[in-house]
Parts: sequence; C-alpha cells; structure tokens
Amino acid sequence: DAYETDRTAERTGVRVRAELLPDAVFLIARAGGANDHFAKEGEKRFRPFRQAIEKGKMENADAVKLATELFVDTQLKGWEGINVKKRDEAGNPVTESVPQDDGSLKEVQVYEPLAFTRENALKLFKQPPEVSNELQRKAQAMATYQKANIEADAKN
Repeated sequence: DAYETDRTAERTGVRVRAELLPDAVFLIARAGGANDHFAKEGEKRFRPFRQAIEKGKMENADAVKLATELFVDTQLKGWEGINVKKRDEAGNPVTESVPQDDGSLKEVQVYEPLAFTRENALKLFKQPPEVSNELQRKAQAMATYQKANIEADAKN
C-alpha cells in the first residue's frame, strides 16, 4: 500500500533536515499515528487551556511555548550537525590559529557539537522559531512516515 506508514518510525522517529539548518539532521517522531505519547501528553498539557482555546482567548506566545515544549518532549528524539561556538571557563570564545597560504596565521572561531538536551532544544527553537515550525509540520505529515518514502530516503 503506497500510503502505509512505518508504525515503528512513527514512534522512534525518522531523520529529516530543516531548511534553515541544512547541515543538521533531526530525528523526529510523528505527531499522532502510532506515537501515543504525543496524543496523551498533548491532551494533558492543553487541558488547562481548553476554555481559553475554545473562546479564542489563549495568547499566541503561550500556545507556541506549549506546542514547542510538547514537540521537544514527545517528538524530537535527537539531532546531529548542530554546532555552537566553543567557550572557555570564563565564557570567552575559543579561537585557534590557522596557517594561511601566504604563511600568516588567522584566528578562527572554534565550534563544538551542541549536546542534545531538552534545555538546548528549547533554546534552539526559540530563535528562530521557523526551524521548530518546519520540523513540527514534517512531524505532522503522513508522507514523512510512509514506508515508501523512508525506503527511498535510505537509498539516498
């Protein structure tokens, strides 16, 4: 069946890229489908705001914050290729000298991988929110988890 999804991938995640962070790969589980954790947590977290949502009174910033936290806690499973400026104990950027073709040295910023943690994910998705929005759209798309698409992506 062309529309059949990989129920395991819906729970454990598939690797996707975000346009604004082209060097990064994110592992995301589906928003719904076999990812029961997403549905249960979503219901629990949004329940206190149900009346405000129904009346159109929920502040947009609150809705975005809740949705981002739900995404990080129930769908984002990991990442690769996200690097940040390395800093010393005092918080100063670390640089290194790189030899140039003319024999001179150039100081360049040193980067290191950003550890995958809840705190780091929430910071990453706060600015710019477009990365989180794009990943959430992909997590909602059935096509992201269709077996045929997963198999095709694995071949590339």
